[in-house]
Amino acid sequence: MFDKGLGVPQDLAKAIELYRLAAEAGNTIGEFNYANKIFKGEGTQQDYQLARQWYLKAAGKNHASSLETLGDYEYYGYGREKNYKSAAIWYHKAINTGESRPSVYSDLGYMYDIGKGVPKDYQKAFELYSKGAEKNDPRSVNNLGSLYLEGAGRQADPFKARQYFKKASDLGFQKAKWNFARLMYNGQGGPQDKTQAVELFKELAREGYEPSQQLLKKWGESY
Repeated sequence: MFDKGLGVPQDLAKAIELYRLAAEAGNTIGEFNYANKIFKGEGTQQDYQLARQWYLKAAGKNHASSLETLGDYEYYGYGREKNYKSAAIWYHKAINTGESRPSVYSDLGYMYDIGKGVPKDYQKAFELYSKGAEKNDPRSVNNLGSLYLEGAGRQADPFKARQYFKKASDLGFQKAKWNFARLMYNGQGGPQDKTQAVELFKELAREGYEPSQQLLKKWGESY
């Protein structure tokens, strides 16, 4: 409540003190929240190494968000060298809790998709993207479309690709809207509709999507 200013004036110092007390008492959520504040440097000095120690404590209790964050430490190199193999291990652990955020499926799926830290395995990528798609993770849905479009590890199917791109576009994923518009413009996987495709390109351009801006500029179209 002090953290968010719910019912009391916002007071980050007080919130951090309470999170610290909870963490030191062994409370998992306290450990995670205290780690988050230190990681972000919110109301306290940023310290990746100290934050990691508290994430590790919560992860030892199978806390999904802490496991995911430790994967991010390895993937993005927060205060340490990047280690994609280690990142994949943490992401697997997070998924195995059954409580991970949906985007972890696309993160790990992408690693299998391109062979980053794990052996390249389109079938494994497909399985992970599919699980993410079941949870309406837009990136997972889009990446399923890409696998079908490219015929990566399966028969190419532009019709299915277009369906997945449309679904991910409806979920607000810009890259999927771009992919869907391109297929519509070229008549791949369904009817060709250049007018609607151009409107989508313009929507993306107005949203600041650079590839669309560059394309419309090349065509001499305003947005």
